[in-house]
Amino acid sequence: MTRYGDLARRLGIEDAIFHQDFLAAAIETGEARALGEYLRWTAGVLEARGIAPRFLHENLEQIAGELESRLPPPLASESG
Repeated sequence: MTRYGDLARRLGIEDAIFHQDFLAAAIETGEARALGEYLRWTAGVLEARGIAPRFLHENLEQIAGELESRLPPPLASESG
């Protein structure tokens, strides 16, 4: 936020939505490999824009944490 301000917040939320959409599609189709390819591509795009890979990792951890808090215990243990 300090470096990019409000734009970073807006783009971060937009990216998180893309990640969740791709995750949902991978789950629906049973294509985990497609999600991996998407994440590698995303990391490359961010790197080309000078954005450290840790931001993608942090975003994915936030998504996982939110999903775990909303899923029933047996499903939550499978997601981590």
